[in-house]
Amino acid sequence: MHIVRARFTRTDLTLLACGAAALILGGLIYSTRRVMWIDEVLAFTIVSQSSWAQLWTQAQDVIGSVPLYYLLGHAWGSVFGFTELS
Repeated sequence: MHIVRARFTRTDLTLLACGAAALILGGLIYSTRRVMWIDEVLAFTIVSQSSWAQLWTQAQDVIGSVPLYYLLGHAWGSVFGFTELS
């Protein structure tokens, strides 16, 4: 039995490397352009209130949510900042 091995030419390897690099670069570019959904914008708006009193008032107005979520989010943002990364 004779085993046939596939041999790639330099052109094949170059095209494969360029394709892989394009996929990786495209993924990196796309991942930096995230858009927040409306519920995330609402949560961010409530969590980034300047005072605890404003936060508490806003958190109670949201139907179906737990104010503790927003209180913890506000504490987290106070320590780590209010950005998408944090």
